[in-house]
Amino acid sequence: MSGSGAFARQVVLRNVEHTIVAPARVEDDAEKHPESWNASLFDLFNIDAFLPILFLYDLDYTEEEAYRKLIDDLKSSLSKVLVPFYPIAGRWKINSDPTIVRTLYCNDAGVPFVEASCDEDLDSVVKIDTEGYKPLFQLSGYEALGFNPLKIHQSIEPELPSLIVQVTRFACGSVVLGTTFNHTTVDGKAAYDFLLAWSQIAREGSTSIVPDHDRSVAFSLSRLYAAISQQPQPSENSIAEGVETPEESGANAEAVEESVEGVTNALASTHTTEDEAPPKSPNSTADGDSPAAATRDPGAGFMLNDVVPVMTKLFNVKKDVIEDLKGKARTELSSEDGELTTVDCISALLWRCISRLPPKHGGTDHTRAMSAIEGRIKFSDPPLPQNYSGNVIMLAPYPEVSPEELLSKPHSFAAQNVHRTVRAVNHDSILPVLMSMTQIMNDYQRSVLRFYSFTSWFRFSTYDIDFGFGAPYFVAPNLLCDWLSLGNTVILPPIPDSGAEATILVRLVPEAMSDLLADREFLSFAFDLSFKQ
Repeated sequence: MSGSGAFARQVVLRNVEHTIVAPARVEDDAEKHPESWNASLFDLFNIDAFLPILFLYDLDYTEEEAYRKLIDDLKSSLSKVLVPFYPIAGRWKINSDPTIVRTLYCNDAGVPFVEASCDEDLDSVVKIDTEGYKPLFQLSGYEALGFNPLKIHQSIEPELPSLIVQVTRFACGSVVLGTTFNHTTVDGKAAYDFLLAWSQIAREGSTSIVPDHDRSVAFSLSRLYAAISQQPQPSENSIAEGVETPEESGANAEAVEESVEGVTNALASTHTTEDEAPPKSPNSTADGDSPAAATRDPGAGFMLNDVVPVMTKLFNVKKDVIEDLKGKARTELSSEDGELTTVDCISALLWRCISRLPPKHGGTDHTRAMSAIEGRIKFSDPPLPQNYSGNVIMLAPYPEVSPEELLSKPHSFAAQNVHRTVRAVNHDSILPVLMSMTQIMNDYQRSVLRFYSFTSWFRFSTYDIDFGFGAPYFVAPNLLCDWLSLGNTVILPPIPDSGAEATILVRLVPEAMSDLLADREFLSFAFDLSFKQ
């Protein structure tokens, strides 16, 4: 694909076949599942975007009969898991109601399943140790579905699936399983639950995981409008230091409304009045089948026009550095703060390194960093169930600290700020954090700030995803671009037998990556995958 060669490895596929795996047939007297679910606010923050994940398996499936059995077993178990996870077999469509935007039709349409082969050996295509990992979009079903891997948002016309599966067999007999989730359907936790359930059914014939798909209990766009009009007053300690509450910023109803409209440009196309929610289109219906649906997409305001091609590199994180930082922070954190986590420490160390990058990267040295926070327990009162299958993710910005202040203080200062930011976000502080994100997005549009985010998959045991043919030896996201001006780091579980505390997938604009690789502090805690600790 034009323009992607510097950031993605190219691979030639042959024998590409595309079928649909539908949910297994259920008894006629079985309880019918709902016909549709409307998107929650957190679903819309990932509108029409896909989350591709690669699972690499060191196998010997050169014999056709054995390989066909693997494919048949994967398809059969996928068909079975789609019964309890029925939204994964559904399709997203535009809903012209500006308070809904997207509806997931649970029509059992099935999952696109792509089979392909490659005449090269897997270890010659995926260079983890020597040359560094590069995404391979051809292994994630993008080509078979006609998607553009250099775009964050795919075209929803006429509809979008919730999952694409691709199995690629290499000349050596090894296999790559690509699972590309519609991020409007699931967050990382929900995707992991689905994969775990699918693998359990493949191995054992059944799963202990019972998902909860009720999106009506999640924070909706209409609830956001209600929150704007009511101007909730968060408690004093409800948000992290550096994030202003509405009363601290002197915001009135109109200012709050304007702030929330700016969040990720989300409400740019759904303007409200000062005291009421935006009026529903007179031609709109609950299912979005209206004349307006064909001419205007209310989800356009959630989409980001500018994306940044990023360079991807993998590193292992040293155990002793993380343990040392945790130990130092214990003497400085109060008992109410609790213990620093591994993710807190890694995010803090990288925050310092990113802040040290020279102004030529992004035109400023003013860096805002933020963490993606999962909120099934934190964002709702009462909490959402842990087995909730939708999105409950929000980016929370760290306090605004100058590079000089951040770098002049001990490492524990950054770690404390990360830790307290993550702990402080709850159902009382969602609106103020959204307002803070608004200002960040406004600054992003004006190019007066540069941005970097941290996402954690650390708690997901991805190396336990075993479909009956063994555990993967490598698991990673497969993304080519980012919407943030600098990039993103995904904190992953450690690669097996690496001796590391964690593995980090660092995604940076290329010109900044070389400076990071020369940063002495970065090299003090991160090491190349070709070396064992």
